[in-house]
Amino acid sequence: MLDLRSNSLLDDIVECYHSRIAGEDNNIKICFLVGLSKFLPPKMRNHLIVFGQSSAGKSYLVHNVFSVFDEKDEYEYDQQIIHLKMEIERLKREMPRNEEARRQIEEFKKELLKISNPWSREVIHITRITKAGIDRAGINVDGKILLFEQIAQTEGEDPTMVNMRALLSEGRLVLVTAERDPETGDFKSVVIPTIGMPVLVCTSTRYSIDPEFENRVVELSIDESEEQTKNIMQKTAEDFIIPLHFIISKDRIYEVRQLVKTIKELLDKGEMTNQVIIPYAKLLIEKFPTVLTARRDFKKALTLTYAYTFLYQKQRPIITLKKHNAIVTRFAVSIPEDFEEVCKFAAKTLYETLTKIKHVEFELLQAIIKNNWYEFTVRDVVAAKIVKYSTRYVRDMLHDLAEKGYLAEERKGRAYTYTVVKDPGEIQIMIDDLKVQADGCLNELIAQWQKEGYAIEINWPDGRIDVYEPEQKGE
Repeated sequence: MLDLRSNSLLDDIVECYHSRIAGEDNNIKICFLVGLSKFLPPKMRNHLIVFGQSSAGKSYLVHNVFSVFDEKDEYEYDQQIIHLKMEIERLKREMPRNEEARRQIEEFKKELLKISNPWSREVIHITRITKAGIDRAGINVDGKILLFEQIAQTEGEDPTMVNMRALLSEGRLVLVTAERDPETGDFKSVVIPTIGMPVLVCTSTRYSIDPEFENRVVELSIDESEEQTKNIMQKTAEDFIIPLHFIISKDRIYEVRQLVKTIKELLDKGEMTNQVIIPYAKLLIEKFPTVLTARRDFKKALTLTYAYTFLYQKQRPIITLKKHNAIVTRFAVSIPEDFEEVCKFAAKTLYETLTKIKHVEFELLQAIIKNNWYEFTVRDVVAAKIVKYSTRYVRDMLHDLAEKGYLAEERKGRAYTYTVVKDPGEIQIMIDDLKVQADGCLNELIAQWQKEGYAIEINWPDGRIDVYEPEQKGE
């Protein structure tokens, strides 16, 4: 079983997911940390969009990874609903006048009503939602994981996404509308609030999406390499070779679900904290690329680190601040290795987030630059076979690169021609010597808290406890 004290916990979680998912190690880690952020303070929650071609496995990845954050997966809920409906019909048919049967039917109906309401679940699967659907939800979505299927609209203002952007920024939507009073027939104003900060997860086959929405999410591209295709085919073949009984018995997803359940229980008991500090955060400013998008993307890297430290807090210092012998707050302390580890497995994602170029777009652009093409069309790229994508997919990528300023796009006759105007190059996050520079950061914070009158208790992972008394006025 998974152990919160294991130094390889995140890798162990990936191994559990491998009972269903082939490869995608780094993507699984990122998805899991995004899901874990549902337990964190609202401003520290992450949101995610997964890009990839049709049938690349986007939905399969997110459905399996995020299913552990609910008590059951969607299939189990559906089976339970079917079972309850069949039992109600059976009791009505076989014992229509039996009082005990009637009582049981009422209990089944209550349970059916509860599990049939998707808003009552922790993970809410949404195939399509209208603007009014969000406006009139009128519920608390705080900490809920919203799984959106296929964001398709890429041009113009999508009213659904406009509302979702507001919810992700402010943590609330308030609709003021007029509704007819059923008794008097008069119209009256009604206020419908939708409150709380959810964790939003979307998939899309289109690389060009609303930039305002894109700024609020971590971007992740599905692995579309030939090697990954072979891995998936190998996993599929095994499912047809191994008897179903053994496939089910080897499914380790339940271990991750149990870990999430344990984390929730420990939070409720106060044996874990959802508060984290990153003492070395200011040092990262000099190590982070200073492109314009870093203004928002810097926070995305920090919130991923925040979630990583939250997961590993059993191996991190825990600080308790007190005043007048009363606990004021308690938090885990991130260490530089946490940021370094996030940079390792999320390097591709952070690059995509900073440059706004997806990995496949970067490969395409580098292939074009390598071939020294001055002017080219979609047909030229497809005919040269420098990438193995469909004509439509290449067209979408070139158009997106033009919108982001890396290509110039000009219509000549019935076709568009493109020229390279900017090479994104390599963007690196410098993490060398971070630990050495970060050593004094925590001591500075401790000194500051002492001056502010706090008593400080540090519980170290090895069992040591350090106590710092507040500075006395006049010292």
